[in-house]
Amino acid sequence: MSEGIDNLFQDADGKQHTQSTATTGTWKVLIVDDEPGVHEVTLMILRSLVVEGRALEFISAYTGKDAMREIANNPDTALIFLDVFMENNHAGLDVVKHIRETLKNKFVRIILRTGQPGFAPEETIIVDYDINDYREKNELNRQKLITCTVAAIRSYRDIMMISGNLRALQRLVESSRSLFDVNLIENFFSEVLVRLNSILTLDANTPADVYSSLLTDNSIDDLVVISGTGLYENSQDKRVRDVVSTETLAMIKKAFEDNNDIYTEKQAVTCLRTGDDINNLVFINNLNGISQWDKELIGIFCAHASMYFDSVKQHKMEQSLKLSHEIQMNMLPVDFSSVGTRYGVDIFAFLQPAREVGGDLYDFFGMDDDHLCIAIGDVSDKGIHAALIMSAAKVTLRAVARLYTSPETILSELNKELCTQKSGMFVTFFLGILDVRTGELTFSNAGHNPPYLLYNSAEPKEMKIESGFPLGVIEDFKYIKEIVSLKKGDGIFIYTDGVTDARDMKKASFTAHPLMDLLSANNGGSANQLVGRIEYALKTFIGEAPQFDDIAMLALFTNCQLPC
Repeated sequence: MSEGIDNLFQDADGKQHTQSTATTGTWKVLIVDDEPGVHEVTLMILRSLVVEGRALEFISAYTGKDAMREIANNPDTALIFLDVFMENNHAGLDVVKHIRETLKNKFVRIILRTGQPGFAPEETIIVDYDINDYREKNELNRQKLITCTVAAIRSYRDIMMISGNLRALQRLVESSRSLFDVNLIENFFSEVLVRLNSILTLDANTPADVYSSLLTDNSIDDLVVISGTGLYENSQDKRVRDVVSTETLAMIKKAFEDNNDIYTEKQAVTCLRTGDDINNLVFINNLNGISQWDKELIGIFCAHASMYFDSVKQHKMEQSLKLSHEIQMNMLPVDFSSVGTRYGVDIFAFLQPAREVGGDLYDFFGMDDDHLCIAIGDVSDKGIHAALIMSAAKVTLRAVARLYTSPETILSELNKELCTQKSGMFVTFFLGILDVRTGELTFSNAGHNPPYLLYNSAEPKEMKIESGFPLGVIEDFKYIKEIVSLKKGDGIFIYTDGVTDARDMKKASFTAHPLMDLLSANNGGSANQLVGRIEYALKTFIGEAPQFDDIAMLALFTNCQLPC
């Protein structure tokens, strides 16, 4: 054993550390070191540790070869403590390359530990190898070992959560699209529940008393089960009052009477609608709980299912498109005033599809108390499929922004997700993050047309930025982060090419020149006034001609807290 191993993991303050017993599940931790004493001391310190209500499950390996075998057999390992020097002076580094490049495991957190830092310099190792932390063995006292363990496991938890959310989003797009293939009403009803189960990532072997769902008709005085799963699998054509509790029946009826979805900690009632009319109700009972993420997925899927059901039943695509338009428009943020007040900005946006639904998107949301994210995108098509892709992009954007704070990384993750969908479409996208304390705007661009900078005391100017590559084409494309500083009263105008490509009856284009004139003429007007003025100019220019492309735009001005 190396010198100093006896006090390798001692408390910095000499105090004993204790943790309560775990409640459910475990986090797998792989200890890789050729010194048995390191295993013993690590186990002694961490054995009773509980992270997020789950205890640690330890796996030991004493050589690099053993470590490769163990991680292959346990791909759900959360954390690896990995020694550099074992059977040779690069055994640990070989393990890192095997995990990341051969096994393609990007999730497990790797903390490299070495007793000979001079042979494996920290700066070189961090740059050249995909590890998450580097520690010298003699610096890891008890407190630091516990701290880095908790931090690494929480990071693993967040990464796995976002990975699961992205897979669920992909299933959402696939499931929504598959409903178009359902030709018979009877098949449609059962398909709704099957697809809903798959979106919520339920195991096929989930016990019936843990998760159950049923779909009813809309005869409020005498509801009938149309299709069911779990406890209600054999309840088709039965009266709902005969198969559910009095409390559940009351909740379903209340959702119908109020024309409003109901969510509790473990139950949900959501409505399939045509316009304001309820066609059917879906009841879900999940003893494991219904998360906020589940609510969002259920809401989006049932909204799409409502639209498709009406198409199947009525054979009226016009009505379905109208519903889809309402769904798409309701997904857009319109809390301009509240966001403006919270972040001290003046913001307004507008979207008008060329058809009932389209592939343009704008979004804005707070990332924390000081940073506001703004985005605009354009799918390379129009119609329902484009709208589905853009809906998935919007929800994915917000999910990824929970984990990453740099625009280029967010775009990279969004690009990877859209590439997996293999839709045959690409998406141009501009993403900016404004620091409202300093006025610094960091941004990245994915093939979108450049925005305009709006100056308080000078003419607007089209930004000279990196073009980037559209999302959904090249999975490993690396996006560039750029920075611009905004002062008091300065702003930015982002838009899709539906603005400049708008055509009149003679098929002449609106072009960028009239747009520049409108931006120049704003003269200190508000974001709402600027967007409204451009909207009116476009409407007047297009006249009776059909709208050529989807139109989206967003204007933002900084507040007076920034330096002049």
